[in-house]
Amino acid sequence: MTIVDLNGLREGEPVIYAFMNQKGGVGKTTLAVSFAARAHESNSSVCLIDADGQASSSKWVERAREGSFSKSFSFTLERHTQPDDMADAAVRAREEYDYVVCDSAGGTSDIPRTLCLVADVVVLPTGPHRLELESTVQTLRLLKQAQRARQGSLPAVIIVLNGRGDEREHLTRDAQEFIRSLGVQNCSASIRSRNVIADSAGQDCAVWHLGEDSKAAHEIINVIEEIDRYGKATEEELQRGPATRTAAVSG
Repeated sequence: MTIVDLNGLREGEPVIYAFMNQKGGVGKTTLAVSFAARAHESNSSVCLIDADGQASSSKWVERAREGSFSKSFSFTLERHTQPDDMADAAVRAREEYDYVVCDSAGGTSDIPRTLCLVADVVVLPTGPHRLELESTVQTLRLLKQAQRARQGSLPAVIIVLNGRGDEREHLTRDAQEFIRSLGVQNCSASIRSRNVIADSAGQDCAVWHLGEDSKAAHEIINVIEEIDRYGKATEEELQRGPATRTAAVSG
């Protein structure tokens, strides 16, 4: 298997990527930090905005900068917990960087609501369990409200299934079927529940730093690649709906 590289994939205008879900523990911080680190490794300019009051992204990045893989985390890091400050920072960064990555707060605070108004692409990670999927539906309702506020314009949405497992494969199948029924883009790549993914934050590195040929590294990087390609789809392609988006991602 070949590890996917983001180098050369970034085309057109920079995009604000918001990683969000009202429920915690579904992997949004892991995906946001990993996405930022991989893009930075590919010589793109990156600004990661930590908008979560828990500051999980900031703590991870700051610790990683003192370790063996510091170069992967030497991108710009900002913390903003006030909605207006966060929105201003994201819009400003869009003019200065190739990638703007926002790690949203959970719950129903004003941060995710405001991000819905400024983001170009919302990455919505979810686990396969009922409470996680119900939270995903609630987050999609926020996005629909934002869509009305933006007079029908997107943020585009891509759902990532995170934490699937072999021990309850029927649960994963049911979750995938449910996600498809929501009528938004479903990331074809997914991430299994693996200890090494949770360990990467604790070891102050990215998953692939713990083993570039590991299954976990391939899974998370394949998800990153698909999110990135989805972010490059044109507004016309996004307006056509999920089927066209899938073609844009895989083409």
